[in-house]
Parts: sequence; C-alpha cells; structure tokens
Amino acid sequence: MSVSISVHPSSNGVVMYGEPDAMTSYSLSGHVEISVSSPFSFFYGSRPVTLLLHSLVLTFEGQCEIASTQTGYAGARVCSITQELVPGAPLELDHIQFEVTGQWRVVFDVNLPGWLPATSPFGADRELGTSYSLHASAQYTHSEEDLTFDWPILGYCMPWLSRFRYARAMSEINLERVANKYDNSPLASYVFNSSPSPDSLLDPALKLQVLASLPDYIDISDEQIPLVLRVRTKDVEAEVYKDVQILSLRTDFLQLESAGSQIPEFYKALLPPKSCQPPNLPLKRPHPIAALYDLGLDDTDSCLQPVVHSERSFLPADSGHYVLAGDNSIAPTPNTGSASTWITMNVDTPFTSSTSSKGTSRHHQTNSLRPSATNPLFTIRHTLSVYLMYSCTTQCDTILTDTIHFSIPVRLASRTCKPCSFEAVGSQECLSFSHPSATLPPYSQIYHQNGEQRIDSIVPLPLYTPRPTHSHVAKDYVDDASH
Repeated sequence: MSVSISVHPSSNGVVMYGEPDAMTSYSLSGHVEISVSSPFSFFYGSRPVTLLLHSLVLTFEGQCEIASTQTGYAGARVCSITQELVPGAPLELDHIQFEVTGQWRVVFDVNLPGWLPATSPFGADRELGTSYSLHASAQYTHSEEDLTFDWPILGYCMPWLSRFRYARAMSEINLERVANKYDNSPLASYVFNSSPSPDSLLDPALKLQVLASLPDYIDISDEQIPLVLRVRTKDVEAEVYKDVQILSLRTDFLQLESAGSQIPEFYKALLPPKSCQPPNLPLKRPHPIAALYDLGLDDTDSCLQPVVHSERSFLPADSGHYVLAGDNSIAPTPNTGSASTWITMNVDTPFTSSTSSKGTSRHHQTNSLRPSATNPLFTIRHTLSVYLMYSCTTQCDTILTDTIHFSIPVRLASRTCKPCSFEAVGSQECLSFSHPSATLPPYSQIYHQNGEQRIDSIVPLPLYTPRPTHSHVAKDYVDDASH
C-alpha cells in the first residue's frame, strides 16, 4: 500500500496591505490531500486496505537567509505556526469504496500575523532571502491484517517492525505586501538647511533653505518620482550679496541594500526565541550553502564584517540633469528682512526597473529594482540625491558658485498586487476536524489611524429610487372583499 500527501493552498500567495502591523492578521486556507493506493499481490491481486491516521500536522514557516564572503552565512527563523488537523482519536481511512486510489482532503485555515515581511530574494542569484513555505506531516499505521495478508511471515516480526510511518509534503507560499489602496499618497515634506561647502569662498553665514515634497509612497510601476522643491535664502542680509541665482539641478535615484547578522529592534520581540533559531533548531528548508559554511568549506574573508552595504543607481542614462533658464533669483529684498521669497521647481525624476551599473559591493548586488522593505537580516532603502548648484554675486560684482547636496528618503511600494490563481475543491471527500477561527480584514482597511471609519469612494452608493406604490393591488383586494 502506498500513502502520499500533498499541500494545496487556495491561492498561490498572500497579499498584505500597508506597513507591517502586529495588530492585524491574514488568512491562508486550503486543503491537504491524502492519497492511498491499493496494493497488488501476486496471489490475491488488488484488495481493499485500511489505515489509521494518527496525526496530520501543518506548519507554516518563514525563514531569512543571507550569505556573502564579507558577512558569511546567517539564517533566522521568521515565524513558525503549527496546527494539528486531526485532533483527538485516530481517524480510520478505508479503501473499500475506491477501486484503485482513494483520496481524502483535510481543509485548513492558518492565521498569519500582519507584521511578516514580504517574500524578498537576496543576492544576484536570488536563491537566498526571505521565503515562506507550508509543511505537512502525516503519521499513520497500517492494519496488521494488511501487513500479514501477503507475507504471513511478517506476523512473527511485528514486535520488531516500526509501527508508525510518515508521509511529508511541502508547498512554497509567496507573501506580497502592497500599499494600502485607501491611501491617496499624502505628501511627505522634508526641510534642509544647507551652508556653503568648507572649500567655498562664500560667507559661512549664508544658508539656503530647501523644502522638498513628494508622495509618501511611490508606485514601483510609475517609473518617475514627482518632486517639488522650494528654495530660498535664510539669515542673509541684502547688503552682503547683490544676487543669488539657482543655476542647475542634478538628481540621482539610488537603491541602498545592507545585510548582516544583526537583527533590527523591530523584529527582536517578534521572532521566535533563540532556542528555536538555527543552529539550535535547524530550518526546515535551508539553502545548500549553509552546509558548506557549517563544514568550513566556504570562501569567506578572514575578518568578517557585521554589516555590508551596497549602493546602485537606477537612473536612466542621459537623464537627471536640469539647467534652469530665466531669472531664478532668491536674493533677499532690501528692507524686507533676511529671508527671501520662495522659488518653486517641479522636477519629475525618472527611474528604471533594472540597471547595468556597477554597485559599491560585488557580493550581494542585484540588478533589479525592488520595493523598500526591512527584513530580519537585510534591508532595502531608496533615496533621491539632489545636487543644487547656485551662484552669488557680491557687491564687487564677483560671481561665486557652490553646490549643495541633500538626500530625500523615498518609500518605494507596489499598489497593485499580482493576480492570484485559486484552486477549487473537487468532488472528493473533504474532512474538517477543527473549527477555523474567524478572521477579520486589516484594521487599516476599515478605520483611519485616528479611529474614524473609512469611506470607500471607489464603490459609490446606489442611487435613491422611490419605492413603487401598489395602490391598484389594494383596490382589487377591497373590491373582492365587498362581494
């Protein structure tokens, strides 16, 4: 008799909304299929069988792995959620009603915490990183009559034979995180007060104040960043400089990756304890490179670094440089104080989804643009670097130039999730031994942060239509009653 199991989630992935939040939860449902094939005997042919299913354990496990010659190998268990799908007494599965193969489906519903990071590959080969999987393990025993039917001599060996047998299966789960669809990308503003560079001949008291505004979230498919810059002078007397002009502007969009064995503070209280982390408890699906590091066969550097940083530009070629035309003076007006009026510049900075430029680290650089994320062992951040060139005209008509530089943090996210494929349950027998707990949608989808209920403007309310009157029906009823 052959017994096999397989895990079938209802969809090929889980979509989470907004920032990681420990107060929210999501549902992952599906079924575990148990297949039992009838044995064939040379003397008796095919015959029905019976087995006892003692346990069916389902485990949802997340893991994060990194490896480089500078940091070595590091692995962490992100989460481990276990459910027993066959509680109580063993379940008897007989093969009498099936001719060749019997199939049973046990449904499950797993609650996933909302703080889990999205599935994110690491390294150029994209085989490491944060990943999730479902593991099923069935513990069963054969009927003693089935074991001794074909081979009677096995009846004398039963005390020495292993009673329990196991069948295992695994299915990968893709976890995707998208920006909340109810948010209308509010603007995020940053203020920078810049002074002349140390090697400049300008007065150190000269200050330029820059107010940068951009959407809180940038969709990764937009391919451009709408940036608004407002510039003025601050704490500058009009008698010092006759004029201050903005000459040119240069931007660069960077993806910053950092990896190391140090776990961020946000995850220290959420990850499983140290006793459940490798090497105390190995991962269920470790990368093969982990065994090489355990045996000392890796090619790591003699002095390992706790954190390694990598920086790559995703700015298209021949873009990002802007020359301003016309009068762009921000000099303070006499007798009006030390601050000038604002000058506004609208800059749309493009970016590409892939790049061929060389990064600052050759060990774990990637060529693809990815959403901003914080994982237990590596982080992905994005910044928009701005270089602003300006000139100052002194009272002696001497023109001095200088360049200020500042970086604006950018939160890159996806607003549309990938289409998920759903699997419908067929006509096979479905078993459910536990009552799945009720799951609610994320709090951020129902209420604002201040507690007010959200109003979905995407789906409008139906138009009001007056209720139809039925006076003629009532009249007929009265006429019939009069007779």
